[in-house]
Amino acid sequence: MEREITELLESGLFSVYTAAASAIFYKGNLVYHVRVGKPNPDKEPERDISEDSLFDIASITKIFVTTAFLSIFYKKGFSIDTPVSSILPGFSGKRPVASGNRFFDIGKITFRHLLTHSAGLPSWKPYYKSTRGEDLKKAVLSSELAYTPGEMVLYSDPGFMIIGWALERITGKSLRDVVKETVIEPEGLQNTDYGPIRSERCIATEFCPWRRRRLCGEVHDENAFALGGVAGHAGIFSTAYDVARLGLAWLEGISGVSHFGLPRRVFVEGVIPQKEFQNQRRGLGWALWTQGSPARYLSKNTFGHSGFTGTSLFVDPDRELVVSLLTNRVYYGRNPAEILLFRIKFHRKVAELYP
Repeated sequence: MEREITELLESGLFSVYTAAASAIFYKGNLVYHVRVGKPNPDKEPERDISEDSLFDIASITKIFVTTAFLSIFYKKGFSIDTPVSSILPGFSGKRPVASGNRFFDIGKITFRHLLTHSAGLPSWKPYYKSTRGEDLKKAVLSSELAYTPGEMVLYSDPGFMIIGWALERITGKSLRDVVKETVIEPEGLQNTDYGPIRSERCIATEFCPWRRRRLCGEVHDENAFALGGVAGHAGIFSTAYDVARLGLAWLEGISGVSHFGLPRRVFVEGVIPQKEFQNQRRGLGWALWTQGSPARYLSKNTFGHSGFTGTSLFVDPDRELVVSLLTNRVYYGRNPAEILLFRIKFHRKVAELYP
């Protein structure tokens, strides 16, 4: 039955993406692990994807950072309801709210707000066009609010940039080292790290009009690039196997198996509804099942995350199923229509094969 999944992956080659990989754990066992396609067909048309070829996983980085954040906060005795300003004093004062003639004291914004995308922050801004490094950080921390915190859910990259900076402030280490020491190394994820990545190991992404080159081994996200490639919202490169292993750790964690030094209750809190608004349901870092989800055919307790480059990770605790799907769909541009349809087909087939 695994051949059916491989045929589906192959059907998207050179139309949706040039390379794809998937790993599936079912009832604790690795039941599927396949790679198809070419990493960089324009430059190296003969080279095939290999076992250790690395994909830019884009916003799945947020789940690695969420895991590191929860681990550090738990060990240091912090609460996720701690005000962000107590860790990052620059994130304070009254800010204008774009959705009305109002001001809000952002000292009331907590890390729970950030983790659930309900902090009032904008979804995205092209900070990279006018600033870099520390100046970009200052621009994010001084952003006006898009709405009153707590009133709605708006998926936000700046919120996770701030989480990354908070981790650096608390630990005195770089975000790269924090994620490596708390998540990557404890789980033995040998093919996961922030970039840049050597070209012979990378899966190419888009021809970037801003950077005027095909990206290979450098982060696709422009704001992450302007921050040096290491950020709380994007920047990690990995394999389908390693990404699925992170999902498996969470699946085992909610069952009581120790990972990252976290007790079961922290894992459970992470994957139950923390904030709901319209068609969005949010745990801590995780997106929870909705009828509009690419994983709509999986169980209603499913949690997961996707990435702009064409990546996704979904965990179905009812089935004891973990599914990673990594692609480089932005190789062909940023129109999401084809990858959205493909994800639905892919996870529907997985749901049929692993009931």
